[in-house]
Amino acid sequence: MGALTLYAIKSSIVLALLYLPYTLLLRKETFHAFNRIMLLTIIITSLVTPCVDVSDLLPSSPVQEAISNVVTLPTLIVEVSLSSPKVESTSYLGEAGWGVWLVLIYIIGMLLLLLWKVTGMIRLMRFIPRGCLWTDNMKEATVYCHAGNVSPFSWMRSIVIGERDAKDIVLAHELAHIRMHHSWDTLFVSLVEVLQWFNPCIWMLDASLREVHEYEADDAVLRRGISARDYQLLLIEKAVARTPYPMVNAFRHSLLKNRITMMTKKKSSSWARLKVLYAVPLTLVALAAFASQQMEEKMDPLTFINNKRVVTTSEPEDQVYDKPEVLPEFSGGQGEMWSWISKNIKYPQQALQYGVEGRVYIQFVVEKDGSISNIKPIAGPGGRAVVVTAYKAKNDTPEEQKKEGEDKGREALQEEAIRVVKAMPNWIPGRDKGKTVRTKFVMPVMFRLN
Repeated sequence: MGALTLYAIKSSIVLALLYLPYTLLLRKETFHAFNRIMLLTIIITSLVTPCVDVSDLLPSSPVQEAISNVVTLPTLIVEVSLSSPKVESTSYLGEAGWGVWLVLIYIIGMLLLLLWKVTGMIRLMRFIPRGCLWTDNMKEATVYCHAGNVSPFSWMRSIVIGERDAKDIVLAHELAHIRMHHSWDTLFVSLVEVLQWFNPCIWMLDASLREVHEYEADDAVLRRGISARDYQLLLIEKAVARTPYPMVNAFRHSLLKNRITMMTKKKSSSWARLKVLYAVPLTLVALAAFASQQMEEKMDPLTFINNKRVVTTSEPEDQVYDKPEVLPEFSGGQGEMWSWISKNIKYPQQALQYGVEGRVYIQFVVEKDGSISNIKPIAGPGGRAVVVTAYKAKNDTPEEQKKEGEDKGREALQEEAIRVVKAMPNWIPGRDKGKTVRTKFVMPVMFRLN
């Protein structure tokens, strides 16, 4: 679920990035079919972009290659409380504190909205045929006439009208919705709203798309030769009627003033369509931004990063695998490994003294006999083996002492991480094609002050 939450966040960012310029550049233009396609394309692009991996096309640093091409263990959190200096506690739940809460909130919101929409759909399907005065099975749709001043609307191949409606004009409008398959657009957007319920831009886009639907239907009615004056008077008359079903193509949907204004507006120039090119650079920016894996580590810290190639040396028997068919395993499993580390690792006193927090990247090789070798720190994001995430020196500390304290804390964190990895007991070695092999690992260790 962490991966789904992260996907929804990325998708919502892309949608906002593409939709907001649309409201400024294209929303008031009169090429309604083009705008409809544009809005649907924005949604589809927002759904597809987070799934596209362009990291191979971007220049990568040795830092990124060292981490991305090797099996990376979940991040170990070493945390102490400054309020109790003698307490040395460790946590091996991964770097998922805020991530877990974010995932839970997202799932609850998604389920509640899905329930609300499904309930509304059931109510709508029951309402359409219930208590009708008469029905008319036309070629393209079935018309249901209800008593009273009902707001006409259409859904899929069903049209609901009131007993006193101007039948010809109303049917022309609702049949236009059906011929253009507007209900399918609405259903599609509703599903995306469930995925991105927290994103205000998807709700704004939904309103924009429904507005375009009405413009298209209005234009279809006027092209049939129906008087614009009579049609506008009907819109004003029906503005007082309401429908309790937000998913339908309602006759009075959208602001009345906007619809009448659009009917009388001068047609936009074809060159105005070129404004759509704004989406190209913005999409490329999103693709490049989402090539990074740092957010994935926070949202789903127990996910292994798949390797892309096998590193070999000059001697075939000394071949080091990034990811063999069977990965090495700490005796007793991953949970036992975290338990062992939690009992043996300590927050370095020098880092504690200077208030240094940071993440250390330690690379090591699990040999054929299960022993640990080639232990060394490797550069993480930022180009250093120890990425300092916080330095809590007092504000009145001289700059030279701050730098000295940060350097000493950085060295202490690195030394402690190396010490613990060196002290680990033998693992169960990895296997590839039935043979025991050497395997390379990267272990991130996060030291954090609470």
